[in-house]
Amino acid sequence: YILFSKRSRVLMVYNGQILAQKGWISSGKWSLPGGGVFHHEKPEIGAVREVKEETGIEISPARLQALGAKISREAGLITRYYGFAIELNEKLIPTPHFPEIIECRWLDTEELNATNATNDLLQLLDAFQK
Repeated sequence: YILFSKRSRVLMVYNGQILAQKGWISSGKWSLPGGGVFHHEKPEIGAVREVKEETGIEISPARLQALGAKISREAGLITRYYGFAIELNEKLIPTPHFPEIIECRWLDTEELNATNATNDLLQLLDAFQK
């Protein structure tokens, strides 16, 4: 197993749907916007930056709901990440950052399961729904 540095993930919610994405280099499962957090960067600032870079959507760090630090095991990798959720007032249209992100889509939460979604997406969805 490889342990990565700090990372972030953001569960963006609108009217019972979440914004999920698929990366160019990935398992092919739906995942959440997010990525590495710089050394002296607060996790919520890194989360906002990554959402903007990957989806083109600007969100406010003040509106993020912290879901805590989590551990994800996916494809032989162990990742520690900070999870956040944000409930949006409107359904924003993402513009995926090619080639890193190949698809972004609003999905009903019932569509997501262990066969089509990453461990971290399912962990944060569960934490958010509690």
